[in-house]
Amino acid sequence: MEVPTLQNNHEYMEQVEGFRVIGISVVTTNKNKNEKSTKDLKELWRQFFEENRLEQIPNKKDEEIHSIYADYESDYKGEYNSIIGLRANSLGQIHDGLVGREFSDGKYQKFTARGQMPNAVTASWKEIWSRGK
Repeated sequence: MEVPTLQNNHEYMEQVEGFRVIGISVVTTNKNKNEKSTKDLKELWRQFFEENRLEQIPNKKDEEIHSIYADYESDYKGEYNSIIGLRANSLGQIHDGLVGREFSDGKYQKFTARGQMPNAVTASWKEIWSRGK
């Protein structure tokens, strides 16, 4: 099995028009050696697919899945919020178990991980973190 790397994925800064996302989320951290973030994120992806969260999201703008990391406490070792979901036209109707977030216009760093999830995301993050050492 090929291990995904950022060389065969994409990374760039992108000017983004404000958008809304509805999905599921978890607060996690990379600062402990028990791989809390890996366990939390694998569980979040499992929940998203096995509990059919994709079909539960109202007001979908499209079917493209977004994984967003936000609300960093400090650097990549601090706590942060991870959201998996879809862009939405409105946050007016959010079912139990889902969260809605609005993101402002701005320049965002965008990484596109391709391959088997969540392994593709995990491999991309490990490569990103290695840059900070």
